[in-house]
Amino acid sequence: MVGMSLRAALGFSCVLAGLGGCVLLVSTSGLSGADDGDGGAEGDARADTASSAEPAREAGSGDASAEGGADAGGEGIVWSQNGHRYLVRVYLLAVSWDAASDDAVKAGGHLVTITSAAEEAFVAALIGSVQNAVNDAFGPWIGAYQPPGDGGQEPDGGWGWVTGEPWAYTHWEDGEPNDTGGREHYAHYLGSRWNDISLDGDGYVRSAVIEIE
Repeated sequence: MVGMSLRAALGFSCVLAGLGGCVLLVSTSGLSGADDGDGGAEGDARADTASSAEPAREAGSGDASAEGGADAGGEGIVWSQNGHRYLVRVYLLAVSWDAASDDAVKAGGHLVTITSAAEEAFVAALIGSVQNAVNDAFGPWIGAYQPPGDGGQEPDGGWGWVTGEPWAYTHWEDGEPNDTGGREHYAHYLGSRWNDISLDGDGYVRSAVIEIE
């Protein structure tokens, strides 16, 4: 978690506990006097050291790397309601949806799929805890997309999740999706709700939420 102390990270785990509970995995590398097991998080807390990441590349390169390995909680946050791990990855530069999706697969997961209000609240709180996850109101990519060329279904038809899960729960911003310019087929957070945007995020999207099952 970028710029967050161990004490602040542990305080955040208590906030998320009210949204269904979680296990916070915290890196204590380099912290003097860290007491293993004294985390206050639900379940067992363990120390993990995030691996170094390659320098970030420009959006659309097809191979994006995290900003200094800056993920929420190092290895992420485990949501007790489904046992999945969630992390927010922040990039040095704008990143396209497909590059972020490829990066999520390399991390062993996929861009997040949000299928309930409870999961939505959990993910929103996680995003809010990570420095630079939102760039001038443009928040992270999620795993929702619309196959291009479905003109008869625009603007809100044909949407689906990268995992093929049922498309039932949605949390669109008012007036979205609207397929501005006929090229908005990918979803991200705009403020606290979803927005459809172009593949390259109009050069503003610099983060993604990864879910590892």
